[in-house]
Amino acid sequence: MMDDWSEAGAKVNVNATWRLSVATAKDKAWQAGSSQRRLQTLGPGIRMF
Repeated sequence: MMDDWSEAGAKVNVNATWRLSVATAKDKAWQAGSSQRRLQTLGPGIRMF
């Protein structure tokens, strides 16, 4: 039973790490695009997406 739990925990850990790295990559891409969009708007903070 312990082996099943640790294996499940390892899968959850890998999944969480993968999701985190994907979220980080998306966040970096969003920030890069955001700074470009900010130049096209009248000022920073007008468009929050």
